[in-house]
Amino acid sequence: MAITVVTNIRYASAVLASGRVKVKGFDVEFVPHPTPNVTAVFNDMVQKAAYDAVDIPFSNYIIARDLGRPLTAIPAFPTMFCPLLGPMVNRKSGIKSVDDLVGKRVGVSGFAFNPATWVRSIFLHHYDLPIERLIYVEGEPNSMSDVPFFRSKRFTVEKGANLMQMLRAGEIDAFFMSDGGVEPDDTIDRLFQDPMAEIKKYVDATGILPINSVVTIKQEVVDANPGLDGALTAAFEEAWQVYIDEAPADGKHMELPISPFKKFGLLPPPRGFKANRKAIRILIHSLYEQSIIRTLFEPEELFAITD
Repeated sequence: MAITVVTNIRYASAVLASGRVKVKGFDVEFVPHPTPNVTAVFNDMVQKAAYDAVDIPFSNYIIARDLGRPLTAIPAFPTMFCPLLGPMVNRKSGIKSVDDLVGKRVGVSGFAFNPATWVRSIFLHHYDLPIERLIYVEGEPNSMSDVPFFRSKRFTVEKGANLMQMLRAGEIDAFFMSDGGVEPDDTIDRLFQDPMAEIKKYVDATGILPINSVVTIKQEVVDANPGLDGALTAAFEEAWQVYIDEAPADGKHMELPISPFKKFGLLPPPRGFKANRKAIRILIHSLYEQSIIRTLFEPEELFAITD
């Protein structure tokens, strides 16, 4: 019986799903996240370990391990991303800089949403933003709905509905989105007018590219298939190289032109555990610092293999 990996079919995952790169020694099928309700898949993996393997948001996986779920991960990262591309603002909110977010209502697709966790960490450590002084509005349902992770009283978190509609209506002032956000229009704009410049500052300061998603595997699948972890990691690394080699110069990555990513050294992304250990550690510490997890893991504790 084939081992099924549920993943967003883009970038390296699209190369794997096409069959052009094989997982050597194993019968592995790559199937797409169901749409539009991909959050239910993430939730089911965290709550019930419901699949063989899933490409899930990295913060979700770390929280799952903090809660003792029978999951492990491999250093295969289907999406490396630039969270500073995601923050969008309502043009009437008066938000022109990071400092202007203080006291504002900010939409997040779940408080523990991976991009939101990264953005809060970056804003705290690199922009000196007092992140407890924002009002966070969670979209519901989200990928961590009813997951019993710890929620600190330091943060004000309210429930919302369709966050993009709320942003356009001025019911929230900003929205920390995933990927590259959306195209600005008469109602909404990017927080950063030159987000790639801000990203370059962050990458130069830290030497990392933040991790968006990770291949998470049910522990019993790893135990029953010795060598799967290494073979699957190697297949993703090979597929990433194919994707980079074949990406057209005028193509897009994360809904934005691919050329700036290459220009700033963001593509190809760092591959493997050792190359990403610092980024892994930063997200662990961010989740701990924001009181979302109670265990300050070492990165090696969370991965089946560490190169």
